[in-house]
Amino acid sequence: MRGLPAVVLLAVLLLGGCVETRFESPLGDDIATCDARLEGLWADPDAPVRGTSAVYVDHECRAIVLSQTEPGTPLRRIHVPVNFAKVGRHDYLVIADAELGGLADIPPVFGIEPVPQRNFYFVRYRIRGDRLVLARADSEKIAKLIIDGELDGTVSRTRNDLHVFVQGDRAKMLDIVRHHDLFRADKDSYLVRRDQDIAAYERELLDSQAGRTD
Repeated sequence: MRGLPAVVLLAVLLLGGCVETRFESPLGDDIATCDARLEGLWADPDAPVRGTSAVYVDHECRAIVLSQTEPGTPLRRIHVPVNFAKVGRHDYLVIADAELGGLADIPPVFGIEPVPQRNFYFVRYRIRGDRLVLARADSEKIAKLIIDGELDGTVSRTRNDLHVFVQGDRAKMLDIVRHHDLFRADKDSYLVRRDQDIAAYERELLDSQAGRTD
């Protein structure tokens, strides 16, 4: 995911800067804790040259975000709980905003009192060979649906920011995703599988940053 902190698996692609959409409830009741197809290391296609972070999914299906505070430093390892949902032919990551505190400073949702303890990001994904293709919520489209009264929620927009909150229970979230095309895959929103464990990836990354090739 170029220019974005890797996850998010990985999400936080969700956080795509100052534009985001959060959902009040998880995506239906049929939520899984694992997709075994994701086991292994997923990184930016240009890693380690760019010094970007990566995501490692271990044999227990835990998603571990790997990142550096600055070039040449050891990788930080942050566990981000991720759940999974399948709606029709599409697969989705379901990530609670409260679980992302180790990656980003996430403000409360706009215009809701009392402030909910947690809300959710959805990311649609598909695996194509050694690529993990990610599609984040189309905040512009969802905001218009809320403004037009087709969806319940709030929209906060300034010159550079757009924060969208979609309201409803689990069944409503499922209905919304089934009946609206709300996700878009940007050209560079993908990770590639690397045949390495965390230690090998870290060595390659640090060697590259130090200018070593052997």
